[in-house]
Amino acid sequence: MRICIVHEYFKPYITGGADLFLIALSDYLVSKGYEIDVITTHQKNLKYEELIDDIHVYRFKSSPIKLGYMYQFPGITIPWNYFNYPMISRMKKIMHEADVVHINNIFQLSFSPFRAAISLEKPIVFDAHDYWLTCFKKDFLYRNEPCKKISSLRCADCILSMTTHFGGFIPIYLPLIFVDKTLKKKFFKADVAITHSDFARRRIKDFVKVPIQVIPYPYTGEVYKKKREIKDKIKLLFIGRLIEQKGAHIIPEISRELKRMGLKYEFNVIGNGPLFDSLVKQSEGLDIKFHGAIYDEKIKRKFFLDSDIILIPSFGEEPFGIVVLESMAHGLPIISTNRGGLGELVMDNKVGITCEPKAKNMALAIKNLISDKNLYAEASRRGYKNIEKFLPTKIFKKYESVYKEVL
Repeated sequence: MRICIVHEYFKPYITGGADLFLIALSDYLVSKGYEIDVITTHQKNLKYEELIDDIHVYRFKSSPIKLGYMYQFPGITIPWNYFNYPMISRMKKIMHEADVVHINNIFQLSFSPFRAAISLEKPIVFDAHDYWLTCFKKDFLYRNEPCKKISSLRCADCILSMTTHFGGFIPIYLPLIFVDKTLKKKFFKADVAITHSDFARRRIKDFVKVPIQVIPYPYTGEVYKKKREIKDKIKLLFIGRLIEQKGAHIIPEISRELKRMGLKYEFNVIGNGPLFDSLVKQSEGLDIKFHGAIYDEKIKRKFFLDSDIILIPSFGEEPFGIVVLESMAHGLPIISTNRGGLGELVMDNKVGITCEPKAKNMALAIKNLISDKNLYAEASRRGYKNIEKFLPTKIFKKYESVYKEVL
């Protein structure tokens, strides 16, 4: 079977969990004898076409204007790709021999892969790694919660209200309304959709109107077992971007609440982001250490093993939570908010406590977890046990089944 995978980024260029997932899936499929073509965006100093680990990689500029590290310009990328007939023609040549086209999200490369696959009458698997397509506010405008209902007028009103800081409507946002009104309805067609949590399935089910399968992300790392015992000082860990969506802004407040409760703690924060400097200032006099972003897996592993609890205070509705899998693999009990797929993952696997995204709630959850030794030990044990459900071979076999079904 030949599979054409479409994704924003591909090795050697990696930005996050979705990219690592696609690389692992592609390598697995090649090892099983599948032929794999990858359509992705072009990045600086990379070839437009090359063979990487027996995977044919084809790169496209996704916008005529380069903004930062990627060819993308808000409001221009999507319509430019929609009318980019040479791009669509090249995609059709790549997809021509494919048995299945697997499209992951649609933001940068827009609807061009859908147009190409539909014109060739290829079976399409749409993999929704996020749910931005149901609401621009969620990712494009970086707001915590998407709208519950969507329509062209609602999107226009929302975008207008959020982009009039300079006294006028920003013209580059107009194509987004065009996308909602025309492109989604006309060109979003798939044989099956995949989400990575039941929460994400509920989010997109009214939009995609095709069968949806829920397949969680795999855990591609190693499992490290350790007998855990909390001593006098609680060692807390936060890993993530320092933005409000991740709840980073309440880290100092959580620490103050713990101090008021008379609990001794040590809080290690791993990650960078726009809140870094302000958080450092707010944390004066508190036992919080900011380590910046850490990419060395051995160093990250040490933090996972040395910590007693990991805090995930997300305000945004996460479609999944890869950090939950990492914590489970280290037997590290979790306290997270109950937002989106994150809370679902923690509660379904009984690996910690969920609560509302408020500093008092998080601090109280910490106190409750360390006060109940049986609960704490059970959360750690279940992490080791349930991580087996997320092993790559088990997850990727489900993808193989989906490919065979759409054929």
